[in-house]
Amino acid sequence: MGSAPANGQTTGTGPEDVIVTTGDHYHLMRFVTTDFDSRTYLYLWLDRRQANLAIARRRLGCLALGLVAE
Repeated sequence: MGSAPANGQTTGTGPEDVIVTTGDHYHLMRFVTTDFDSRTYLYLWLDRRQANLAIARRRLGCLALGLVAE
């Protein structure tokens, strides 16, 4: 995997999100590069009947940016 800048953004190398779908749930992982421990991820579990996957991805991205905001 390539390196990403320490601002929560990816450089286009390696995954940005991983989405796993099951019959009842969505599982989202957003990889985040930080200054304090270099790379981590956020995990979100959603009920498939109630969730909007597109909105969840966008909000998770906003959370990731907030995590690394200076």
